[in-house]
Amino acid sequence: MRYTPENTAHIDRPVRVYLDGVEIHDVHEADDVEGYVIVASRNADGNLYDDGYGNIATERRTGTVVVEAM
Repeated sequence: MRYTPENTAHIDRPVRVYLDGVEIHDVHEADDVEGYVIVASRNADGNLYDDGYGNIATERRTGTVVVEAM
């Protein structure tokens, strides 16, 4: 299933997202069927940064995705 902030708001609680067994933070989208997460990118100092179009830069990572309601 594809998880986004819009379609998980109905559960009224946060979720935890794991990629290959490691909890991932700053997730914008996750799909446990397709096996990917889209997360906010961070620079060498660990800070979020702009993608040049006024949005937070993101990156796609692939692997085994598990989403758990907290």
